[in-house]
Amino acid sequence: MLGNAGAAGPASPGSPRRYSDERGSVRVGSLAGETNPKSVVFRTAMLLHFVDREAGHVTSRC
Repeated sequence: MLGNAGAAGPASPGSPRRYSDERGSVRVGSLAGETNPKSVVFRTAMLLHFVDREAGHVTSRC
C-alpha cells in the first residue's frame, strides 16, 4: 500500500502543499475562488446592477 500517503507532514519542495487542519484548506480554497478571474468579472458585473450612477461616486455616499 501507500503507507503514510495521507499523513500531514512537511511537504518536499516539489510536492503539493498539504494542510493538517480543516480551516487551512478552507482558507486556501476560498482564496482561490475569490481571486479566480472569472469570479472577479462576474461579481463586478453583478455589482454594477445595484449601483445608482445618478447618486454620485460610490465611496462618497458612505
